[in-house]
Amino acid sequence: MKDSLTEGTNMNFLTMNIYVNAWLDCRNPYIAIHNKHDGDLMAFFNANKVNQLIENGEVSIEDFESTDESTRLELISTLLTVKFADSIKDELKKRGRSLKSRKASQPANDLMWI
Repeated sequence: MKDSLTEGTNMNFLTMNIYVNAWLDCRNPYIAIHNKHDGDLMAFFNANKVNQLIENGEVSIEDFESTDESTRLELISTLLTVKFADSIKDELKKRGRSLKSRKASQPANDLMWI
């Protein structure tokens, strides 16, 4: 079991190494998550996804305005989790389409392992 010192260290490490660039109060809002050290883009959410996240209550504008470290960590974790889940869904859709096209071209008695 982790002690509170370890948890605090992990939290600070995550928020110290990632920054969130969010433009929410504009015609085309977006959220970009970057690695602080090299500026690499880790995740990007377009206007449709930003609106969906806010409407679903997954994030709020207040989350972005907060200076509370635990709120920042939760925001970053939520955004990265959503991005990861979306990536998995996209990959499964691609594989599903690929699987359907392979099944159509194979005889009905062939087995296919994925």
